Amino acid sequence: MILTVYNKTTGEVSRTGTYSQEEIKAFMGEDDAIWEGLVDGLYDKIVDGKMVALDVTYDIPTYIRIKRDLMLEESDWTQLQDVAISAEKLEQWKEYRLKLRELPETFKDAANIEDVTFPETPTK
Repeated sequence: MILTVYNKTTGEVSRTGTYSQEEIKAFMGEDDAIWEGLVDGLYDKIVDGKMVALDVTYDIPTYIRIKRDLMLEESDWTQLQDVAISAEKLEQWKEYRLKLRELPETFKDAANIEDVTFPETPTK
């Protein structure tokens, strides 16, 4: 399950990833809470129990790297030696992750973020 740890006072995200409820508690401070789902701490924070967008702007290459890194992190579990998926699914995930790693080079000259195509996440 994708979980995010955030500060209850500031709404700032300190960690996000695929964790169990028990695992993520190891990363929590006294003033932290858990949000079920992905919160991109570079673009969003939690305010009054709701995810809100921060007013920030990134250049296209930086945006691509940030989003790509989050997508890679979300799929790290597929590369564990004891993951219970078929060889066919494993190959799909490997291809997906390769496409993600190639994104910054593939779209290095993109003029608009709309020109960037992120690969489709394989089914589990």
